[in-house]
Amino acid sequence: MSVLKTQGFFEQVNQAFLEGDADFIAKNVTDDVVWTMAGEETIRGKAAFVEMLEKMDSQSDSGATLTIDAIILDGPRAAVTGKMTGRMESGEEKGYVYCDLYLLDELQNGKIKELTAFVVEKKD
Repeated sequence: MSVLKTQGFFEQVNQAFLEGDADFIAKNVTDDVVWTMAGEETIRGKAAFVEMLEKMDSQSDSGATLTIDAIILDGPRAAVTGKMTGRMESGEEKGYVYCDLYLLDELQNGKIKELTAFVVEKKD
C-alpha cells in the first residue's frame, strides 16, 4: 500500500526541526530511522535521533528563521531545499542553505525512514 505525504507534511517537519519539536518528529519517524548529516556523524534509531534534535535545540536561538524554497515529491521520496538564519551563542548571526532528502517507509504509514541532510553556511 502506497502512503504519500503532502508538501504540507514536509513544511511541518521542517518547522518542527526549527522549533525543536521533538514530539512531532518522534511521531513521524520509524524506530530504525537513519539520519545522515553530510560531513558529520550518522544518527541511527529514534532515540538517538530525538536526542540529537534536543541537543541541537538547546544550542539554538529561539529567533531562528526558516524559508523553504522548494519541496519535490516522488512517491516515497522527497527533497526540501531552503534557508535558515539564527543567532549563535556568541551573538553572531549566521545563515545556512540546506537540502534534505527523505525516504518514507510505506509499510509504516509513511513515517520517515531515512533523512540525508546537506547544510552549508552562507558566506555573504
